[in-house]
Amino acid sequence: MRRSLLLVIMFLVVIAGAGAVGAQNQSTPRPSASPILCASPIASSSATPVITSTVDAAGAAASPGGLPAGESVGLYPCDATPSSAGQGATVVVVMVDLDFQPKEITIAANTDVAVSLLNQGAAVHNFNIDELNIHSGDVQPGQTGSVTINAAPGDYQYYCSIPGHKEAGMVGTLHVQ
Repeated sequence: MRRSLLLVIMFLVVIAGAGAVGAQNQSTPRPSASPILCASPIASSSATPVITSTVDAAGAAASPGGLPAGESVGLYPCDATPSSAGQGATVVVVMVDLDFQPKEITIAANTDVAVSLLNQGAAVHNFNIDELNIHSGDVQPGQTGSVTINAAPGDYQYYCSIPGHKEAGMVGTLHVQ
Protein backbone atom coordinates (compact mmCIF):
# COMPACT_ATOMS: atom_id res chain seq x y z
CA MET A 1 0.00 0.00 0.00
CA ARG A 2 2.76 2.38 0.95
CA ARG A 3 4.59 1.61 -2.30
CA SER A 4 1.43 2.19 -4.35
CA LEU A 5 0.87 5.53 -2.63
CA LEU A 6 4.46 6.53 -3.37
CA LEU A 7 4.03 5.60 -7.06
CA VAL A 8 0.80 7.60 -7.28
CA ILE A 9 2.48 10.65 -5.72
CA MET A 10 5.46 10.37 -8.11
CA PHE A 11 3.04 10.04 -11.05
CA LEU A 12 1.15 13.16 -9.97
CA VAL A 13 4.41 15.10 -9.55
CA VAL A 14 5.49 14.10 -13.06
CA ILE A 15 2.09 15.06 -14.53
CA ALA A 16 2.04 18.37 -12.66
CA GLY A 17 5.62 19.10 -13.79
CA ALA A 18 4.72 18.36 -17.43
CA GLY A 19 1.73 20.66 -17.17
CA ALA A 20 3.90 23.44 -15.77
CA VAL A 21 6.42 22.96 -18.57
CA GLY A 22 3.62 23.00 -21.15
CA ALA A 23 2.19 26.18 -19.67
CA GLN A 24 5.65 27.75 -19.61
CA ASN A 25 6.24 26.88 -23.27
CA GLN A 26 2.93 28.43 -24.27
CA SER A 27 3.58 31.71 -22.50
CA THR A 28 7.26 32.04 -23.46
CA PRO A 29 7.60 34.01 -26.70
CA ARG A 30 9.71 32.41 -29.38
CA PRO A 31 12.79 34.31 -30.40
CA SER A 32 12.51 36.10 -33.70
CA ALA A 33 14.44 34.78 -36.66
CA SER A 34 18.04 35.90 -36.86
CA PRO A 35 18.55 38.68 -39.38
CA ILE A 36 20.52 37.87 -42.48
CA LEU A 37 23.79 39.74 -42.33
CA CYS A 38 25.92 40.99 -45.22
CA ALA A 39 29.64 41.75 -44.95
CA SER A 40 31.13 45.00 -46.15
CA PRO A 41 34.25 47.01 -45.39
CA ILE A 42 33.38 49.49 -42.65
CA ALA A 43 34.88 52.42 -44.55
CA SER A 44 32.32 52.01 -47.34
CA SER A 45 29.24 52.13 -45.10
CA SER A 46 27.31 54.88 -43.39
CA ALA A 47 25.25 52.34 -41.38
CA THR A 48 26.28 50.99 -37.98
CA PRO A 49 27.41 47.36 -38.18
CA VAL A 50 25.87 44.66 -35.96
CA ILE A 51 29.29 43.01 -35.63
CA THR A 52 32.74 44.35 -36.46
CA SER A 53 35.91 42.42 -37.03
CA THR A 54 39.31 42.72 -38.58
CA VAL A 55 40.27 40.24 -41.26
CA ASP A 56 43.20 38.10 -40.10
CA ALA A 57 45.60 36.22 -42.40
CA ALA A 58 43.45 33.05 -42.39
CA GLY A 59 40.30 35.06 -43.10
CA ALA A 60 42.02 36.91 -45.93
CA ALA A 61 42.92 33.60 -47.56
CA ALA A 62 39.36 32.26 -47.16
CA SER A 63 37.52 35.47 -48.01
CA PRO A 64 35.45 35.15 -51.19
CA GLY A 65 36.02 38.84 -51.81
CA GLY A 66 39.76 38.58 -51.31
CA LEU A 67 39.75 41.10 -48.46
CA PRO A 68 43.28 41.88 -47.28
CA ALA A 69 44.49 41.07 -43.77
CA GLY A 70 43.93 44.04 -41.47
CA GLU A 71 40.77 45.22 -43.30
CA SER A 72 37.99 46.30 -40.92
CA VAL A 73 34.78 44.51 -41.85
CA GLY A 74 31.26 45.00 -40.54
CA LEU A 75 28.25 42.72 -40.71
CA TYR A 76 25.06 44.64 -41.42
CA PRO A 77 21.44 43.59 -41.86
CA CYS A 78 21.26 43.10 -45.62
CA ASP A 79 18.74 45.91 -46.04
CA ALA A 80 21.16 48.32 -44.30
CA THR A 81 24.30 47.50 -46.27
CA PRO A 82 25.80 50.20 -48.42
CA SER A 83 23.76 50.78 -51.55
CA SER A 84 26.97 51.11 -53.51
CA ALA A 85 29.03 48.07 -52.61
CA GLY A 86 32.45 48.97 -53.93
CA GLN A 87 35.82 47.35 -54.61
CA GLY A 88 36.52 44.66 -52.01
CA ALA A 89 32.93 44.58 -50.76
CA THR A 90 31.31 41.21 -50.23
CA VAL A 91 27.59 40.77 -50.72
CA VAL A 92 26.06 37.71 -49.05
CA VAL A 93 23.15 35.96 -50.75
CA VAL A 94 21.46 33.15 -48.85
CA MET A 95 19.84 30.47 -50.99
CA VAL A 96 17.00 28.63 -49.29
CA ASP A 97 14.47 26.34 -50.85
CA LEU A 98 12.93 28.28 -53.72
CA ASP A 99 14.07 31.69 -52.49
CA PHE A 100 17.02 34.09 -52.52
CA GLN A 101 17.58 36.37 -49.52
CA PRO A 102 17.78 39.23 -50.29
CA LYS A 103 15.65 39.42 -53.43
CA GLU A 104 17.39 42.65 -54.51
CA ILE A 105 21.08 43.57 -54.47
CA THR A 106 22.59 46.94 -55.34
CA ILE A 107 26.27 47.28 -56.24
CA ALA A 108 28.56 49.90 -57.77
CA ALA A 109 29.06 49.87 -61.53
CA ASN A 110 32.33 48.83 -63.17
CA THR A 111 33.74 47.51 -59.89
CA ASP A 112 34.61 43.97 -58.81
CA VAL A 113 32.12 42.90 -56.14
CA ALA A 114 32.30 39.44 -54.58
CA VAL A 115 29.02 37.65 -53.94
CA SER A 116 29.13 34.89 -51.34
CA LEU A 117 26.41 32.29 -51.97
CA LEU A 118 25.34 30.38 -48.85
CA ASN A 119 23.06 27.41 -49.52
CA GLN A 120 20.96 27.02 -46.38
CA GLY A 121 18.29 24.98 -48.17
CA ALA A 122 17.77 21.24 -48.38
CA ALA A 123 18.25 21.15 -52.17
CA VAL A 124 21.09 22.03 -54.54
CA HIS A 125 20.91 25.64 -55.78
CA ASN A 126 22.90 27.95 -58.05
CA PHE A 127 23.13 31.62 -59.01
CA ASN A 128 22.97 32.80 -62.61
CA ILE A 129 22.86 36.12 -64.47
CA ASP A 130 22.70 35.31 -68.16
CA GLU A 131 23.20 38.91 -69.38
CA LEU A 132 26.56 39.03 -67.54
CA ASN A 133 27.56 35.42 -68.29
CA ILE A 134 27.68 34.67 -64.55
CA HIS A 135 27.04 31.08 -63.54
CA SER A 136 28.05 29.90 -60.07
CA GLY A 137 27.70 26.20 -60.71
CA ASP A 138 25.75 24.05 -58.28
CA VAL A 139 26.15 24.72 -54.55
CA GLN A 140 25.34 21.74 -52.35
CA PRO A 141 23.17 22.16 -49.21
CA GLY A 142 25.25 23.57 -46.35
CA GLN A 143 28.01 24.71 -48.72
CA THR A 144 29.08 28.16 -49.93
CA GLY A 145 29.92 29.25 -53.44
CA SER A 146 31.01 32.61 -54.80
CA VAL A 147 31.00 34.74 -57.92
CA THR A 148 32.55 38.09 -58.73
CA ILE A 149 30.41 40.65 -60.54
CA ASN A 150 31.71 43.62 -62.50
CA ALA A 151 28.92 45.14 -64.58
CA ALA A 152 27.80 48.26 -66.37
CA PRO A 153 24.89 50.21 -64.87
CA GLY A 154 21.51 48.55 -65.26
CA ASP A 155 19.14 46.03 -63.73
CA TYR A 156 19.80 42.33 -64.15
CA GLN A 157 17.78 39.27 -63.15
CA TYR A 158 19.47 36.52 -61.15
CA TYR A 159 17.90 33.09 -60.80
CA CYS A 160 18.43 29.44 -59.87
CA SER A 161 18.58 27.17 -62.92
CA ILE A 162 17.74 23.92 -61.13
CA PRO A 163 14.65 22.64 -63.00
CA GLY A 164 11.48 24.20 -61.58
CA HIS A 165 13.22 26.62 -59.18
CA LYS A 166 13.08 29.72 -61.39
CA GLU A 167 9.47 28.96 -62.27
CA ALA A 168 8.66 28.63 -58.54
CA GLY A 169 9.98 32.15 -57.90
CA MET A 170 13.67 31.65 -57.10
CA VAL A 171 14.66 34.89 -58.82
CA GLY A 172 16.00 38.27 -57.77
CA THR A 173 17.18 41.59 -59.18
CA LEU A 174 20.71 43.00 -59.27
CA HIS A 175 20.79 46.81 -59.48
CA VAL A 176 24.08 48.19 -60.73
CA GLN A 177 24.55 51.95 -60.25
